[in-house]
Amino acid sequence: MNLTEDEAILEKWVYQCLEDGELGKLVREEVVDKSKLDKMVKVGLWCIQDEPSIRPSMKKVLLMLEGTYMQGPRNAAIRTKKE
Repeated sequence: MNLTEDEAILEKWVYQCLEDGELGKLVREEVVDKSKLDKMVKVGLWCIQDEPSIRPSMKKVLLMLEGTYMQGPRNAAIRTKKE
């Protein structure tokens, strides 16, 4: 598999796909529920923040994945991972 430099750093590639509205690149030809994929990507990016204080608690993660808690990270918080 030939990856660009940005694709080789997974978190940057995932974030860029999210920003560009191209999450389909992450799953290629796999048939997936687009809203679930979007939710999981956002939760995943929020969970890997360098600063522990801005990561969600496991309780919030479970609630978000179940769809009962809809608050997500501020875009600025996610953007710090891109750099």
